[in-house]
Amino acid sequence: MSMFRAIENSHLLVICTFGLGYNGVANLEEIAPMVTTENWIPIESMYEKDLIDMLTEKGRAFQKVLRYNLASNVPVASLILLDTKPNSTVMYVVPQDRIEDEVYSKKLEELIMGSSLDAWTWVVGKDMPEIPPRGYAPSTPSSPVKVVVTAASKTVNWKPPAPVEKPVMPATEPLAVEPVNGKILDIPAIPISELSDTQGTDLENLPE
Repeated sequence: MSMFRAIENSHLLVICTFGLGYNGVANLEEIAPMVTTENWIPIESMYEKDLIDMLTEKGRAFQKVLRYNLASNVPVASLILLDTKPNSTVMYVVPQDRIEDEVYSKKLEELIMGSSLDAWTWVVGKDMPEIPPRGYAPSTPSSPVKVVVTAASKTVNWKPPAPVEKPVMPATEPLAVEPVNGKILDIPAIPISELSDTQGTDLENLPE
C-alpha cells in the first residue's frame, strides 16, 4: 500500500476470495493487492517502475513477467525485451540485499545459464547497465522472410517453395485406318484410360 500511495497516477488492483458464513453473511477469506503503473503494468518495486518508464518513453517492445505464487526470495525475471537481435533479452532487477545471499545468487545464475535468451542484470544500488539497443534486420525481397514465433520466442528463416512446372503433353496425331468401303477414316487418338469403357465398333456397318 505504501508504494501505491507513493507513486502518482498508479493503480491498485485487488483479487480476493470470500464465502458465506452459517449466518448468511459474506466473509472475506483471502485478499491479494497488486500495484500497477499508469499504463496498468504490474510492478514489484520502485526500481522496476523506473526501468519500465524508461523503456516506455523510448518506445521499446517488452513483456512483463509476473511472479504469481513464487516467494519473494526466489529470483524471477522482471521483463523480457522483445526488440533485440538475434535473441530477446531477459531483464533481471536484483534487490541489493539479495545479491549477497548465496542461495539466491546460485538460483539466479542457474536461471540465466539455463535460458537460450540473452540476459541483462541490474543490481539495485549500483548504476543501471546500458539498455541493449533495439535491432531487427530489415527483410528485403531477395532475403528469406523472417517469421517470429511469439510463443517460443524463436526466429526461424523460411523460403517460399519453388514453383512446380507442369509437364508438357505431346500433341496427338491422327491414326490412319485401312480403307473401308473405299474411304479412309481419320480417327483421333484416344487415351488408353478411356478405352476400358469403350464398346467395340463395327467398321463394316459405318455410314458412307
